[in-house]
Amino acid sequence: MHAKYDATCRCVWTNFDTDIIEIGTSLFKVFKPVAHFVRRLKFERDLQDFYYSEVYDVPDFVNIKKIYIALSDGLWRGVGSTEKYYWPCGKENVFYIDTDSDSHRVFRGCDGEREIDSLLA
Repeated sequence: MHAKYDATCRCVWTNFDTDIIEIGTSLFKVFKPVAHFVRRLKFERDLQDFYYSEVYDVPDFVNIKKIYIALSDGLWRGVGSTEKYYWPCGKENVFYIDTDSDSHRVFRGCDGEREIDSLLA
C-alpha cells in the first residue's frame, strides 16, 4: 500500500513500518512534522534542482530505512549522489527509478550508480 500526499486530503491512514510514503514532487519541508515517523520514502525530482535546494532536508527523516527516487531529469543524474550527499538510510538503501523506460527499472545505491554509469558509457 502506498500513501500519497494530497493537499485536499485531511487524514491518511498509514502503517509507517511497512508503507512507502510517496510524496511525488511535494516539498520535504511540508513533511517535516512527521518526517521522524517515515521509514520508506518515495519522491520524484529533477535532481539538479533537488541538490541545490532540498537535499539538506533529507536528514529530517531520521528513521528512514529506504529512499526511492524517481529521476525526472535523467537517470544519469543519480550517479555519484550516494558519495556526495548524506542519506540517513545509508547509501545502499537509496534506490533510483528510471522513469524514462516503460519498465521503471530500479537501481540500488553505489552498485546501481556504477551500473547506470556503464549503461550510459
